[in-house]
Amino acid sequence: MWTNRLEFYYMINYYFKWLELIDTVFLALKKKPLAFLHVFHHSATALLCYSQLNGKTSIQWVPISINLTVHVIMYYYYYATAGGAKIWWKKYLTTFQIAQFVIDLFAVYFGTYSYYAANYFPYLPNMGSCAGTESAAVFGCALLSSYLFLFVQFYIETYSKPKGKKPVANGKAVTNGFANGHAHKTE
Repeated sequence: MWTNRLEFYYMINYYFKWLELIDTVFLALKKKPLAFLHVFHHSATALLCYSQLNGKTSIQWVPISINLTVHVIMYYYYYATAGGAKIWWKKYLTTFQIAQFVIDLFAVYFGTYSYYAANYFPYLPNMGSCAGTESAAVFGCALLSSYLFLFVQFYIETYSKPKGKKPVANGKAVTNGFANGHAHKTE
């Protein structure tokens, strides 16, 4: 399931990942804090797309399709909030990103399982071998798994805090992001 037409679209998607790094540049130029999740996700995704393109993994159309859909909504959110709009559904956008990774992982783990079962354990049920190198498949599974973990962690830290409580450090409320010389995240 690797065709020249799909490869062309995969290449375009790979180039888009480099363009998406521009928002990181804008954040840096505005002297906004660069969160680990943001920097890791955007830089590692460019590497992921390269590895999947180079490794010719045929299952990548699933994560690419969902990711492009998420990014259309996400960049609309950025556009609207930059214009001053108050968006009430930011939490749901993060939920959609997490759902994307769950679906992605189901597809890539299924494809990877089927590949290994067909090639090394033919007595196991499988859907046959699919295109792609083993290293690209394993790298894709590992990186997408890390994304799921990091986005769930972000969701918990961002949306599961009790509202109205200020962070406390050594018994003192933190109001400016620092207490006793240690930085703490504040809202």
